Amino acid sequence: MQHELLLNITTPFSAVNANTFSMLILSLIENDFLNLQNFLRQ
Repeated sequence: MQHELLLNITTPFSAVNANTFSMLILSLIENDFLNLQNFLRQ
């Protein structure tokens, strides 16, 4: 579901831009997850 949405959003872009966009989203999610883990450890 989420992957389909991401694919639909990135379709108009070139392959390089779509890949960069996906990496950016993944890095943001990963950072949020790490921040949440650090917050829960306190």
